[in-house]
Amino acid sequence: HLLTSHDQLLLQLAYLPVDHKLVLCSFFEQPVSETDQLLACYDSSAHQSYLQQNLKLFPYQDQMLFPGKESPRISLEASWRIAWTTFVRQTNNRLLHEYTVLQEALFLIRILLVEDNGDAIADVHRLSGVEEPNISWPDYHRRILEATGISGQIMRLMTIRHPEELEWEADNLAWNWLEERLFQKEFRIDRLLAYAWQQQLIARWSRIRNADAKVPVFDIDVNTYV
Repeated sequence: HLLTSHDQLLLQLAYLPVDHKLVLCSFFEQPVSETDQLLACYDSSAHQSYLQQNLKLFPYQDQMLFPGKESPRISLEASWRIAWTTFVRQTNNRLLHEYTVLQEALFLIRILLVEDNGDAIADVHRLSGVEEPNISWPDYHRRILEATGISGQIMRLMTIRHPEELEWEADNLAWNWLEERLFQKEFRIDRLLAYAWQQQLIARWSRIRNADAKVPVFDIDVNTYV
């Protein structure tokens, strides 16, 4: 199966680190907390060349790489989110659409946790500079169920009150969701995208430092799906 140029672009974007926004922030010498540095997949130098060579294909790169001067970090993150969402809406890749919906569900669950607990996690997870609209959980839950069919797992996340545990469980849910799709008879591009996103999760958690080794790391043979 030959990949189209559009599919190749999707793969390049899929291999961007999960915490790409932190890498981009470092280009503008914005302050990044120690926690953020531990959650970032790679250092900025390793990705600067990658971004320059591959992200230039992205139709909305100017919105991401040249944010407004006021509140640069917030502007940068908001621009990335707008550009990515706009791009996804223009694609016809079903897996990309579904995975983006899942990620948005996990993102909003974290925002709800912030609203309930009032803790500092908002600075890490709030990707937009504008206030989130009032969320009617029953309505939102219904929309997520229609898109992902993972009601029990999503609802279980709502019972977690500890930010770090929520972080792990949310990524674990995404991992399992991708795992199921790797074994389905999808188009080759879908399998490659799922594999790429799984590698992001591996890289993300392998970088997290935990002195007591209480945080598990995904145990998978990286050659399984190559």
